[in-house]
Amino acid sequence: MNKTFPLYSSFSEEEQKEIFELIRKCVALSEQARREGILALEDGLNDLPKQVKGKCGLYIQLLLRLVVDGIDGEAIRFIGDNYIVSSCETDFERLSFCVIEEGVLSIQCGDNPRILAQKLLSFTGHLDAEKYLPELGIDW
Repeated sequence: MNKTFPLYSSFSEEEQKEIFELIRKCVALSEQARREGILALEDGLNDLPKQVKGKCGLYIQLLLRLVVDGIDGEAIRFIGDNYIVSSCETDFERLSFCVIEEGVLSIQCGDNPRILAQKLLSFTGHLDAEKYLPELGIDW
């Protein structure tokens, strides 16, 4: 699947804030999973569509449910990629879904929240991404 998308800087300020909030949510979920275990994420799955805007809330809920159910990362990527291709109508949606997919897969493999944050901040193209870590609640 081709996961190319326009530069983050080409999105509106509001869209950039939404991407940053997705990153923040993934970091928070990662911290919870590392502290309490993956299965602890199950309790909050039904609330995700209310906490994350639009299709993104349903998408993160779907992927995290697969993680909690113990589905293999390769299968999750296959399912996620198919939803990206079939559900995303705009470049912004595609970027949002890619951020979510990478965040969920990073949570599944137990990445340190700092590494997860770096992975997801790389979607913004900011080479000085570490300056955003305090805003995500992470000390570098």
